[in-house]
Amino acid sequence: MIPTESLIPKLNGQSVILYQNGKAIFKDVETGIRGEKEIQITSGINSGDTLVTTNILRLKPNNKVKIVNIN
Repeated sequence: MIPTESLIPKLNGQSVILYQNGKAIFKDVETGIRGEKEIQITSGINSGDTLVTTNILRLKPNNKVKIVNIN
């Protein structure tokens, strides 16, 4: 389950942004059950991946990312 605001709608599905090696990596995902604040990810990311949850509209693929706060 991830926060619903982390999901990015696309023409052919959805994606999320992961933090890997200091960069923003866009990954396509498959979704399942959606609640009010969380949505189930059935494929595309792994447990332990670092998900970007804020400022996602500012990021482009491979942009450098500085982590300020981890929740």
